[in-house]
Amino acid sequence: MLVVLILLGLLLNLALPVWNQHLLHAGRQQGWKTLQQIGLAQSVWYSRYHTYFADFASADIQEPLDEYYHYRIELNEQGYTLHAEIRKTGLQAADHSCYQLQLDQWGRRQAYDQLGQTTGRCG
Repeated sequence: MLVVLILLGLLLNLALPVWNQHLLHAGRQQGWKTLQQIGLAQSVWYSRYHTYFADFASADIQEPLDEYYHYRIELNEQGYTLHAEIRKTGLQAADHSCYQLQLDQWGRRQAYDQLGQTTGRCG
């Protein structure tokens, strides 16, 4: 019986970090998906009004609310950049290597760690 408990403990010790990484990856994918949905809404808005919306309220769109990221829109001379930043008390709070996700009007994706350094590990 003791051997079974020890083996079970070892298996859990090996599986838990893998499971946690899986959860972080799933949260990142949700963040990217939400940014793409906002980008699609921007494209539709632009085709109608020849401008991009600066915030969700002006486009009569409900701001995305999830437990992973806080979303915001930044307009610039080229068009827009969409930002998803980790909620400090959310499920993604432990994801220090993918702290902020960005998507621009051309579909270019960029990710930053908690120190503001670009990272390519947030796919």
